[in-house]
Amino acid sequence: MWFLISSLEALLSERHPLVFVILVPLFILLLRIAKVWLSYLGNTFLWGPKVLSPGFHTPRIVQGSVYPYGIVELKGRRPYMEDRHVVVPSLNSDPSKCLYGVFDGHGGSAAAQYCTDYLSKFLEDALGDVHVHPRDALKHAFKKTDHTFLEMAKVRGIDDGTTALCVLAHGETLTIANAGDSRAVAVKVGGHTLPLSYDHKPDRSDERDRITELGGSVVHWGVWRVEGVLAVSRAIGDRLLKDYVIPDPDVVRWVCSSDDMYIVLATDGLWDVFTNQQVGSILQACRSAQHGAETLAQQAYLKGTNDNVTVMVVDVRGRNNPEATPKLVRAKSNSSTGGLKEC
Repeated sequence: MWFLISSLEALLSERHPLVFVILVPLFILLLRIAKVWLSYLGNTFLWGPKVLSPGFHTPRIVQGSVYPYGIVELKGRRPYMEDRHVVVPSLNSDPSKCLYGVFDGHGGSAAAQYCTDYLSKFLEDALGDVHVHPRDALKHAFKKTDHTFLEMAKVRGIDDGTTALCVLAHGETLTIANAGDSRAVAVKVGGHTLPLSYDHKPDRSDERDRITELGGSVVHWGVWRVEGVLAVSRAIGDRLLKDYVIPDPDVVRWVCSSDDMYIVLATDGLWDVFTNQQVGSILQACRSAQHGAETLAQQAYLKGTNDNVTVMVVDVRGRNNPEATPKLVRAKSNSSTGGLKEC
């Protein structure tokens, strides 16, 4: 290292042409690194979070969903709201099918908004083939959303990305797809909980191995980050890190049973300050799904979360349209996993 520095000093003193050959590409590389850092981390990381008004927002409830739900979006201490959510009833005009989703944008909200606008359309296209399994339809929708967003992002110079967590409800069967660190949790009678997704973070050994095998790096900078920048290892978008940050979701199937109460879908602003079990305990005291979503978001803010918070609570105790479909045969369950099955 000292030899390299001494050599550069000598070349500089002589104004050697090699100086430009070496320093110009290095300068360009540093500019690119700075661009990525500023895009993902922004003022919140570099200068500390700004304490702002909570920015509490209760979006309009979409009518006709398979299960009733409550939803709250909270900007919190962040200067911008980058979370998005979607509820799409009657997929392909089938009242027994509904999509619930939350998206946690980073570096901007463009990717999260794109998911809100287009992922359900790509899902409907895939489900149009009656021979396609819901698992494969969701995987197709995630990858198609990522691909088409990246095409647009390249033209417009957009670098941001988003987590994606979706639940496809078909009667009593739920298919859950997740890419990133938004999380789905089932809450049962008595407040017991069961995870329906697992966070994709660079500190997971399997994710770290995947990234390093592809030639990337996982660096600890406050938390473990892909290339020292991004704290999630799977996402939609993230054009500058696409070689390592993949959109492929993990997918599981859940068959609702009589002891299920709620399915919680939330961005990591909630999970940063609450465990799954704490969320289950809080919901036991709430009188409705909307009350539960509001309580969880407010308590997360009071507990000091520094992130945007989006909480969707789906009440699986009774369908909005019970006449739409016959009851499905429930899968046998055991005490450890309930109706959860890997797809």
